[in-house]
Amino acid sequence: MEHRIPSGMARSEWGILDPKHLGKLPVSQTGVMSIKTVSGAETNTLAAPSRVGLAMLLVLDTNAGTSRVITLSPTGMKSGAAGALTTLTLNLVGEFAQLVSITQAGALRWLCIAASTGVEA
Repeated sequence: MEHRIPSGMARSEWGILDPKHLGKLPVSQTGVMSIKTVSGAETNTLAAPSRVGLAMLLVLDTNAGTSRVITLSPTGMKSGAAGALTTLTLNLVGEFAQLVSITQAGALRWLCIAASTGVEA
């Protein structure tokens, strides 16, 4: 049985619209983005958050045989792991990344607090 939770949440007041291939992900909203890939390797850029305390859940809802690679610019942080977070790669339906906005040394950054195995890089 296939779930439709991400699709339902995307239509709620917490839904964030998928900007599609090459679109810029919003940096001032809290909510859930249900990502739908169409064809070819798809990419997006996630800029620094606009303020502290934002929360974003990215979920691959529909996969047409490709992946979505999201580049964080500036780099983000991995929760509980050393090193910078430069990309998130969603390949399989249901893979996710949960991000919150924080400050590090006075700079706004995204912190990945949870993700499917292999999504963070």
